[in-house]
Amino acid sequence: MMFEFGDEEPYYTLYDYPVYNDDDDSMDNYVDEYETSHGHLHQQITAELEKKERENFQNAQQNLLSHVRVSVDEVSRVTGTLYDEQRYSDVTLAVGDRRFHAHRLVLSAWSDVFKTMLCNLSCRTTNLKCQDLVEEECCEEFFGDFLKFLYTASVDLTKENVLPLALLADKYLVKELRELCDEFIRDKQNDAQEVVTFIRSALKLGMHETVEVCLQSLLCNFSFLKPDQLLSLKGEHLIYLLDSGPRLMVDDEFTLFKKIEPWLDQCQSEDTLLSIIKLIRFPYMNALQLKKATETPAFRRAQEMMPDILLKSWQQQALYKEGSLDDLPEDFPWPRLYLNPSDEARFPDQKCISTRDQPMNEPIAVHIDGSSYCHTCLAWEGKRIGQKHFFKQASTFRCLIKLTQSPDSPNEVNFQINTYYEDSRKILHLGVRALVHGATVPIYFSKCLPLLPSITPYIGKVTSRDTQFTFPIGISDPEIMTLHVTIILEDEDEKTT
Repeated sequence: MMFEFGDEEPYYTLYDYPVYNDDDDSMDNYVDEYETSHGHLHQQITAELEKKERENFQNAQQNLLSHVRVSVDEVSRVTGTLYDEQRYSDVTLAVGDRRFHAHRLVLSAWSDVFKTMLCNLSCRTTNLKCQDLVEEECCEEFFGDFLKFLYTASVDLTKENVLPLALLADKYLVKELRELCDEFIRDKQNDAQEVVTFIRSALKLGMHETVEVCLQSLLCNFSFLKPDQLLSLKGEHLIYLLDSGPRLMVDDEFTLFKKIEPWLDQCQSEDTLLSIIKLIRFPYMNALQLKKATETPAFRRAQEMMPDILLKSWQQQALYKEGSLDDLPEDFPWPRLYLNPSDEARFPDQKCISTRDQPMNEPIAVHIDGSSYCHTCLAWEGKRIGQKHFFKQASTFRCLIKLTQSPDSPNEVNFQINTYYEDSRKILHLGVRALVHGATVPIYFSKCLPLLPSITPYIGKVTSRDTQFTFPIGISDPEIMTLHVTIILEDEDEKTT
């Protein structure tokens, strides 16, 4: 490697040699010491110089590209001036009673459907070809917004236009627009009324993928559903939610059961009723909760079709509490993201005293623009034994929670969490209920994270990937948020005890 004036000095100028006489007995020791130190130092500085050379090369590339690169915003601004511009258009799109002047090049660049459709149209400036498009009635009103996206790569989504635009994006295979629509729907997860409305509208339009996106958003805000909203869900939708492994976030299993009880009471299909009862996680109820659940009319109806369901429910609950792994059934259920058992679930007004089989998730107060170590999360650890999944409350667990106010918006807060555990786990399921100090409506969010090895292996812990959640809080200048955090640690390796 050649050094130019102004570069860092070669490695030999960085080592200060002491002076020895030829007859000095310590010279041999010094030579050994020097060779060892010299070798390590040489490797270190060589690596640093190579790193610097790579960085200089990358910076040079970036500097070169910066002189010729045009930003996406600039391109969109230029092409946006062509939207519905008649002077240079070479095709007219007829949608209902409206006519749109368009350009085959722009349409074909975004959509293979348009490319195939328009490839046979001749380009004549004096006799523009007209292409009739047959769209759903709800899409005709918003076709201009769809077409404008193809010219500007931007769109203003609302709850009125998001589904029609998603339907148009599906029809013309504009995946970028479809992704924006799905993201908009997911951002509405804390408004259960809108999500249920999206589901109803998507069903009418046959948009099954959108229905699934909506159901996924309900996984973390299931507690927001009101009785009438829950009753509007179909049996297949409720089964999807209850059969989502650890992704469904609820207070506790008994509260979940009581919430869906009105739906079960009005269910006309005996097979659907039995399918839903089988998805209830009875082992995660305490004894008194299980007794109350089995006395409900819905459970008794299921028992008529499956006489041994009561016995199996009690057996699973007892075996799980005792930790009898070998006797657990092959389809032993996952825990859900249980945030905290409610007082109602504990029956405090009863004369009999129930044990605290389910640990209480203590609230965590965290200052915004600050961080806090926490040991009070509700954590479940799980492992696979053969084909059986076994979960129990984690005894040794801690996490670092950090809240910072977004620099771009005063009404947003970034949520970051690092989790530490003393064993190797592959997947972490995280659920959070957050309440801004002074607010009355909580915010729910959940995520599945891969665990990464710690940078310092000798500590023997595993650290999750840093994750940020950004959400509007609707309150100016907040200072404190109260959090309830639950975590499920999943080990997919097959192990034996």
